[in-house]
Amino acid sequence: MANGKAQKTLKKVVEGEQLAANALAVAIGKVKESDVKTLLSQLRETHEENLEEAGGKLTAAGGKFPVPGLRDQLKKGWEAVASTKSSSDALKLLQKKERQSLVDYKDLLKKAGDEDTMSLILRNMAATTENIVKLSETLGQLQGKKKGARILGLPPTLWILGIAGGAGYYFYKKTQAQPENSTTPASDAGNTTS
Repeated sequence: MANGKAQKTLKKVVEGEQLAANALAVAIGKVKESDVKTLLSQLRETHEENLEEAGGKLTAAGGKFPVPGLRDQLKKGWEAVASTKSSSDALKLLQKKERQSLVDYKDLLKKAGDEDTMSLILRNMAATTENIVKLSETLGQLQGKKKGARILGLPPTLWILGIAGGAGYYFYKKTQAQPENSTTPASDAGNTTS
């Protein structure tokens, strides 16, 4: 992948992870329940770890990290969380943002041209799917009701998207491993005939 394309893709990953980490920081201040604060802190840590990894890859590709001007550019994203009225509202908004980031990652996956970037995006998609499940479960507990036609709090379409991403990564890795495996027997066969 050309460095310019890699930088652009990784910059989008960095922006998304930074937005999520900042929105979660604001949400932690908004919610009253200690168990919800703990959950949001864990989700924030995950996004910050993803941010550092993506930032390292962006720097390695020749980009700048932290991204200059990013804080002001993303301010509206976490201001929306600050304007929520209750813990449930904050969780609903965070859940909506995580779902949107899953869709955004799917689009970025199409643009990723190297294995490292694809791997990073797929890991972040898996973490985002897990975050959505946790937020959905916590929101369900706060609201005291269960929603139908959902698997672990996620609509079937998001599960399909997550599974498709995981399966794509698995088959990508498998096809990368097959050329290595196919050359090994051929070289062994060559050694026995010599």
